[in-house]
Amino acid sequence: MKPVFVPNYYESFRCIAAACKHSCCVGWEIDVDADTLAYYDTVTGEMGKRLRASIDHEADPPCFRLTPDERCPFLNESGLCDLITELGEESLCHICDDHPRFRNVLSDRVELGLGLCCEAAAELILSQTEPFSVVELPPEKAARERHAHEDSEALDDLTDALIAHRKALLPLLTDRTKPLADRIRHVFHECDIDLSENGTDTFGSFSAIAALLRDMERLDPAWDAYLDALEELTEDPPAELNGEASVAYENLICYFLYRYMTTDAEYWPNAKRTRTAFAVLCALIIHAIHRATGGKDLDSLCETARMFSCEIEYSEENLERLMEAVGDALF
Repeated sequence: MKPVFVPNYYESFRCIAAACKHSCCVGWEIDVDADTLAYYDTVTGEMGKRLRASIDHEADPPCFRLTPDERCPFLNESGLCDLITELGEESLCHICDDHPRFRNVLSDRVELGLGLCCEAAAELILSQTEPFSVVELPPEKAARERHAHEDSEALDDLTDALIAHRKALLPLLTDRTKPLADRIRHVFHECDIDLSENGTDTFGSFSAIAALLRDMERLDPAWDAYLDALEELTEDPPAELNGEASVAYENLICYFLYRYMTTDAEYWPNAKRTRTAFAVLCALIIHAIHRATGGKDLDSLCETARMFSCEIEYSEENLERLMEAVGDALF
């Protein structure tokens, strides 16, 4: 079994279930993987009948038929999952068991993490007070991570170099003896990136960023209000980037750096610089949107980060377009 690496906060995550204001069981297409589909075919009784009636077998891949208000058919009125309460957590399909986790599966290691699109994960990530680090799960815990070893990717020389590059950058980003803006400048200098600490000006203006994001695939109409506010933003970044909120933005940069440094390593030219700049700029765009919408506290910052993640990270098209925009700005 390959070693499994995770952020140091990974094991603290707990789904908040019915308390979630943005349930992953509402508004998302829920695919049913082949192994789970075969298991569902063996379930007997009323639950078995209900399962088979709730799956669209003609879809590719098969998926649950959402209700008219786009809820999973097994999400009950209390906000809990009937599958879990009647059959146990092991009955969940791959995507439900996994969410909000992501994985980068390499030839000699697996890297797991938590996605910002989940409000509980966003709060956990942004509220961390311990500096970000990557830790290896003990073998017995790694073995319990279902689906962790699927879709293995080759670990080539570039990917190996990117892991080493990230390892070198994390201590620079988490050195809290220096203001965050200075740390960003240091990282850019080390990577030969010619951007200011307010890297959002790479795209020309806040209105240009808003136009770029507005031209992408839209997943939630509520995102437009965030972009409207960003379009009107004109002032320079305030001191909060170096104030009490700096730890949350540091955590955001580390999150993006961890998640995307090894993803599709062969796809992007000048990978180290592009991915480093992408990680910083995503956090700074969230910072700009948070200011533009009048956000004042960690709760509102978590919601801004969650919205950004839903719109950018969970659309392959949008993610590629933003990464390309960063690469074009740099090169």
